[in-house]
Amino acid sequence: ARRIAELTGFGNADIAVDLRGDDLSDALASAWDTDVRRGSTTVGAHLDDVSLVADGRDMRRRGSTGEQRAALLAWSLATYDAIVDATGVTPVVILDEPWSELDRSRREQLTRTIEGLPQVIASTTEPPSSLSAAANVISVSYGQITPWIPTPPSPQP
Repeated sequence: ARRIAELTGFGNADIAVDLRGDDLSDALASAWDTDVRRGSTTVGAHLDDVSLVADGRDMRRRGSTGEQRAALLAWSLATYDAIVDATGVTPVVILDEPWSELDRSRREQLTRTIEGLPQVIASTTEPPSSLSAAANVISVSYGQITPWIPTPPSPQP
């Protein structure tokens, strides 16, 4: 709820997870041979439904695209928090295009939030201008890794 409030601006948030089945360990054990053969996991939380409700609204049904994206990012960061709380280990956070579909204020809030974490790897086509100078921003193009050089805006006709 704290992460949802932080990234969406909604103060009253609730997260519900609708799990399929009661015993995940038995389901994983039963699917082991099939999963190894397929090279992917066929049971587990990644197939379950997560319901994000903020200020009484189901974000999946009644949230804007940006609100849904912010709620999903909040869920990812809450997962990070849960891992840290449960294990004391700080995992690397990997985000794919996290700033896409967010409005300016949510992009800035997300940037402030992830800059407070020990290590974040984020892919993006254009890093936000609000990144601090401490951020290590690189460009990967055709297998070459170079420092990021922002593209200047095109002149207006």
